[in-house]
Amino acid sequence: MKVNYGISSKASRSGEEFSWYKRKLFAQLVTVLLFILTLISIVLVQSDYRAMLAYGIFAIVSLFVQLILWKYVNGELFSPIPMTMICLYLFNLGQCIIWLLGEQTTLNVYQSGEHSVETIVCAEQYILLCLSLFSFGTYCVRPYKEFLKKNIKLDDSGFKEQCLLVASILIALITFPSYFINLASMFSSSMAHGYAYIYTDAYQSSVSSMNTVVANLFEPAMLALLVAVRKDIKKRNLIIGCFIFLIALKFMIGGRSGGVAAAIALMVFFYFQDVHFTKKTKLILIIVIIALVVAASITQTIRSAADRSFDDFVKALTVDNNIIVNTCDEFGWSISPLLYTMELVPGYYPLRFGFTYLISLTSIIPNLGFWAIHPAEQYASLTNWVTHAANHTWSGVGYSSVAESFINFSWFGCIVFVVWGALIAWLVFRGKESGKKSPLLVFIILACFLCLFTSFVRGDFHDMVRAFSWRILPVIVAYIGIGFVLRIRKKLR
Repeated sequence: MKVNYGISSKASRSGEEFSWYKRKLFAQLVTVLLFILTLISIVLVQSDYRAMLAYGIFAIVSLFVQLILWKYVNGELFSPIPMTMICLYLFNLGQCIIWLLGEQTTLNVYQSGEHSVETIVCAEQYILLCLSLFSFGTYCVRPYKEFLKKNIKLDDSGFKEQCLLVASILIALITFPSYFINLASMFSSSMAHGYAYIYTDAYQSSVSSMNTVVANLFEPAMLALLVAVRKDIKKRNLIIGCFIFLIALKFMIGGRSGGVAAAIALMVFFYFQDVHFTKKTKLILIIVIIALVVAASITQTIRSAADRSFDDFVKALTVDNNIIVNTCDEFGWSISPLLYTMELVPGYYPLRFGFTYLISLTSIIPNLGFWAIHPAEQYASLTNWVTHAANHTWSGVGYSSVAESFINFSWFGCIVFVVWGALIAWLVFRGKESGKKSPLLVFIILACFLCLFTSFVRGDFHDMVRAFSWRILPVIVAYIGIGFVLRIRKKLR
């Protein structure tokens, strides 16, 4: 039974709430059981090849259990939280899953990079602990708050949508030239030299940092525009079409997390609009998921190749490859930064004890000549740290929220994921409640998902704070400024 967010009578509301609490408690007990089973296995299971494969099976079972629990507690599967769970498992344990299918190529790559089977097993164990506690955290937030009904005036929503519309159009027009130049440069360089080239010093030195800062505002502006015109179906579909085109370009360039993040932001948008699942809607959703899986498979197959053409993408569709294996292989590399971190910390580098989270908050302060290198860039950019510490300078290793929790608190870092789960659940429930009342709040939550997801699975907390500070806050500031101007004009009339 789907959770009712707008219960009318007090008796029915309290009865439904009590029932939800019973289901929630059962789900939390199951997640704690999965956590305890993983802990016991750490003590009893020998870290060998068979254990590595066994944890891959356990990961698949755990994911299905978590999805069934969410369906049982909240009565829905099409929700940002199950989608986040799937992505966390896929990005962090995707490689472990394909080893079960007999695909040994990436395992050989890991072992040639001096990652032992023992280290891989430890990484699997830690990831499973983190994801169990993430699920536990999602049930720590109740979906019944109704403060928005009291604090937001319904007759004021039209004015707020107008402010968001003007702000988004203004920023989109200003930033589109920079965004187009950056996108065209990345596309041509990736097609000519392979995806890894855009991380080299040769490419980075050819790109204007200021132009990149301006370009990064375009997608949040388009997201704000989508929220502002969400009631106009034609305009809404036009903007969604633009997003789909940009997602396709991202996959063609070779980036998977950016394209998936944008796709998830669109799905979250529809979730907040409370779309009814007709047969047509379900069919479209299935087609979108299949398209994402196929796109990821094609990306994995040819993104490293130089001198690519559109014919190569067409040929990749006809190549006799296992699409599931390719997709898991493409997404599953987020285990790599955790492997390097476990090997380097605390043996060669000290634990950070939460310092990376704290210093990342300074990303909101621009470097106006106060520092030679911004403190957040120097101490919290773990993507750069692991690349140089592991001497992996030929390509970017990336980072992940799982690896960052370990570098801060070692094995106790898995507790951080209780906070992450609760935070994401809070964002989902608030967005659901504010769907038709506060367009700015809907935009902020959607933008949070856009920034959070990319950094969550392929970056660090520093990337997340910086993305929010320099991609989302400018839109909010423009919205407030335009609202102030429009109110003054209204009073002067």
